[in-house]
Amino acid sequence: MKAKKILLLALLSGIITTGIFYLVVIQNSSADSAQAEKPEMETVVVASTDIKQDEKLTEENTTVKDMVKADVHSDAVRNREEIVGKYTASAIKSDEVLLQHRIREQGETTEFLSRKINEEMRGVSINVKYDASVSNLTVPEDYVDVYLNTVEKPDATPIMVKTELLFKKLRVLAVGERIIEKGKTEGEEKYITVTLEVTPEQALELINSAQVGTFHLALHSRLKSDEKTKKNDTDEESANAETDQPNEHSKTSEDKKDSQAKESAKKENKKTDDNKNDDNK
Repeated sequence: MKAKKILLLALLSGIITTGIFYLVVIQNSSADSAQAEKPEMETVVVASTDIKQDEKLTEENTTVKDMVKADVHSDAVRNREEIVGKYTASAIKSDEVLLQHRIREQGETTEFLSRKINEEMRGVSINVKYDASVSNLTVPEDYVDVYLNTVEKPDATPIMVKTELLFKKLRVLAVGERIIEKGKTEGEEKYITVTLEVTPEQALELINSAQVGTFHLALHSRLKSDEKTKKNDTDEESANAETDQPNEHSKTSEDKKDSQAKESAKKENKKTDDNKNDDNK
């Protein structure tokens, strides 16, 4: 009897152990399957509509999308805020992932000059002579003042020429056909036109002025900061204002002179009256 009981207990223990092992294996398999069904995801930026080349990227034509991380390109854009306001270097189809090398900054040098011009601005070319363009040393991305020379009396000797400041600190887009700075190894390049970035109103005045005179350019220093330039302009305006308006000391001196003149006139009149009275006596 004891042998049978021992055998039954052994069989029962084996069955229980086998059952527990089976349950553990099943649970582990289920967990592995669940992990395999949920791969790691990553958020990327895609086009929400077809985007043309050189089109501005906005929140309307872009959106975000979750993709399997293993399938995401290493150059994919992951933050939409980084690309809003920039431009496409090539056409992008709807739902296509945006890649960094297909996006550029506004004004970044590309094949066409029109891509350098800021929105609401225009590019206008003017003819310049060798000396009028700072001996052909003006280069793209410089800033220049534009002066207009007009002949007032062509028959006079010497000829009467009027020079006036037309515009201040205009951006140079191109010189001749060059839209980027020349390399250090490149030689001197002569040109007869300079393309400037202007507003539509400035473009109208610039084109009209080209019919009545010639232009001369004055080059701005690249070492001068905008704040320093503004400060100098403000100081110049203040100095002009002080020159136009006499100070209090000048007024006081003039009033004093007038008073002295009036006193002298009174004394002269009194002296004349005294002489008349003496003659009558």
